[in-house]
Amino acid sequence: MGISAMAFPLADLAVGNVERLRVYVRTGLFDAVLVRPLPALGQLVAMDFAPRRVGRVLQGTAIYVIALCVAPVDWSFGVAVLAVLAPVAGAVFFGSIFVAGATVAFWWIESGEVAAAFTYGGKDFTSYPVTVFGGFFRRLFAYGLGFAFVAYLPALAMLGRPDPLGVPGWLHWCSPLVALLAAGLAALFWRTGIRHYRSTGS
Repeated sequence: MGISAMAFPLADLAVGNVERLRVYVRTGLFDAVLVRPLPALGQLVAMDFAPRRVGRVLQGTAIYVIALCVAPVDWSFGVAVLAVLAPVAGAVFFGSIFVAGATVAFWWIESGEVAAAFTYGGKDFTSYPVTVFGGFFRRLFAYGLGFAFVAYLPALAMLGRPDPLGVPGWLHWCSPLVALLAAGLAALFWRTGIRHYRSTGS
């Protein structure tokens, strides 16, 4: 979906570098990060900036704008606000997943594949309507982990359509709240990981 096509590259641009935390922990570079008088997370996301990520954001934005022009959006003031907020909320949500997944490295350094299952796997999941998935997998990713709030439910709100799975209509508008909740949980998990960390090899 267009929302996901814009949201994920935004998150990758903003905090994607945090994925390298496991490398910094393993090599001891994270110790140097901690002794600087700057927030550790801010330093991590600023290190090794990749300009190619800007191109992905521009590409995703173009896809989203074209989708808004082509799709039968049921325009109103609320829908217009949601059209602006939805990709930003999706980016905050994906950014939270990036941070939470990277934080696992404080306990398990070789956690990259597990984290990628939720970051890049989540990106793929949100690229399709959740109705194409079934059973436990859909319940876990769409509602248990909240990925339905990235693109699927906001898209239903913008199109003015009910959810064939029976999700109440008011939930279609809740992606910003879910994103804030995810960000709060990721921040709490990050602070816990920082307190847990002792030094290289801990």
